[in-house]
Amino acid sequence: IEDFKQKVKEELQTNLKYSSEYKFLVDVKEKLISQAGIKLPEEFLKRWLLETNKKVTKEQIDQEFDQFKKDLQWTLIKNKLIKENEIKVSEEDIREMASEMAKMQFRQYGMFNVPDEYLENYANSIFKNEEEKQHMIERKGEEKVLGLIKEKAPAKSHKVSQKEFDDLFEK
Repeated sequence: IEDFKQKVKEELQTNLKYSSEYKFLVDVKEKLISQAGIKLPEEFLKRWLLETNKKVTKEQIDQEFDQFKKDLQWTLIKNKLIKENEIKVSEEDIREMASEMAKMQFRQYGMFNVPDEYLENYANSIFKNEEEKQHMIERKGEEKVLGLIKEKAPAKSHKVSQKEFDDLFEK
């Protein structure tokens, strides 16, 4: 029973760590975007989106533009931080991330003790997909930027209940 309780505790900690990191990312993005005050040529961007995406309507662009604008502002901020701090994403970084993604996907199906060779094969298949590889490079770069931010401006941490944590996402 104690082993079971310990395993449940570890799983919950792992899951909550990812949620906590995600919440930190959301908060950092929001704060940096508001502080940066980046002005974008909105009408031009809307026209550009309409011209380059034939399947998208003007109404869809109007509806989703605020999110697009925030994503673009964050990308500009993140890329500036990557350049200024000479942040690099190595092939090893990407392989580690692919392996971690493989573990998480197996865990979703209740498979916790998958042999390393299966994880490596699965990670290699993810790694071979160029679109997925590019996505991982971007995610790892963002992860390293967040590490830099934590290092330069450490966050205050405090314990909250699951309900209080969930409520933070509602705000």
